[in-house]
Amino acid sequence: SSAFLLALQPSIFGESAYAFAGIFILLVLCAATVFFAWYMLHRRLGFAALPSVALGFLVSLIEVQWMPDCAQGVYWFNGAGNYTFFYGVLLVLAVACTSVGFGNNYKNDNASKNTLQGINWCKFIVKIVLTAILAFILSGGNHVTAFLGFLMVLGIVVYGFWFKKMPLFAGNILPLIASAFGLVLNFKAPGTAVRQAQFASSGMSFAKTIVNSTFHGFENADGWFSIPLFLGLLIAFPVFYNGAKALADSSKCKFNRPLLVVVLALAWPCLMHCPPFYAMGHQGDGRLLNVVYFSIVMLAFVQEFYICGYIASRTSISLDGMAEKLMPKSKLWFVFAVLFALFSFFCFCGRKTHGFTAFRCIANGIARQYDAEADARDKTALASAGEDVVFEPFSVYPGLLYLMDLSVREDDWPNNDYAKYYSLKSVKLSAPAKGWEF
Repeated sequence: SSAFLLALQPSIFGESAYAFAGIFILLVLCAATVFFAWYMLHRRLGFAALPSVALGFLVSLIEVQWMPDCAQGVYWFNGAGNYTFFYGVLLVLAVACTSVGFGNNYKNDNASKNTLQGINWCKFIVKIVLTAILAFILSGGNHVTAFLGFLMVLGIVVYGFWFKKMPLFAGNILPLIASAFGLVLNFKAPGTAVRQAQFASSGMSFAKTIVNSTFHGFENADGWFSIPLFLGLLIAFPVFYNGAKALADSSKCKFNRPLLVVVLALAWPCLMHCPPFYAMGHQGDGRLLNVVYFSIVMLAFVQEFYICGYIASRTSISLDGMAEKLMPKSKLWFVFAVLFALFSFFCFCGRKTHGFTAFRCIANGIARQYDAEADARDKTALASAGEDVVFEPFSVYPGLLYLMDLSVREDDWPNNDYAKYYSLKSVKLSAPAKGWEF
């Protein structure tokens, strides 16, 4: 499924169509995140629709603007399509698995939701088949989301069996089989063997994989817990607390396992590091770290919600009227406080957003200059078939667009591939480019 998606990159319809690559990836990431928030909070937990969608957009904002590597996570379609896209599929699969077990699958609303009696079998089977297809598609993506997708479905099946929720258990057996089958096909594929041969001497043992994955999982969680994420959690707190309190007061949720939720949330990014450490001996490139970052951000909000529920179920604290009590008496001081907060936010982290960086690249002409130089190099290469070509390095390297350049040695793999594509005898740079160290 990954190879199929990457074969459909927009530039096959013309080089100018590549602009839609980033738009497509951003739409998938944001749509999947908002859909996940809307379904879990509104449809399953009874939150109002608008706050649920707003929280989805808030999480999307933090994911998009502060992801570790925007070039590999959005602009480079092969990297973004293989990782960012399939992270979105993982979120949709989580919704599908939940819908199979907890969705409106019964003919009678008064039927017990923990048994298969009275279930609408036609609707139930359709959901199972669609979820299984989605699980199979996810297993054909990158190894990290494929592996975590399998563990997620397995965890849902175990949860359904342990707590005797038969629709959840029985409804996810086929998706679990589909995920496992696709994962085996992915691991055993000839292309996987060819790629893995390049890292035959780099992989780690099982014990070293666990140790390094754990350390890097915690280190990345610590490094990515930034001011934007903290402010996002602060904004979400009133919505989560009021919603969790309503669930606790109605006895719909007990919130009695906060330690388990925290442990699982911390273990998740550690598990995501296992495949690259085991196969390659390192934590992976920016496109993979983006997916780990997305998960850490999402799980931070999940932990906050559950902890809010734990506190609300054991105290009588209410947020009603608190906003009025905290509001400054002077409107002038309130406006000043808001402006100061916005200015401080911009100084602390606003300038680091990928949106502001993109704006500066366009405003100062760096993106246009880079585009012009790349077009000029393309025209020269097309007109130099069969010749030895030496290019000057680019004069500018916009971080959101630049991945790597050619090198000064014509036998390096980017140079060889570039020469084959343009039917050149050889190609190299006259001087080292940014990102190359020879």
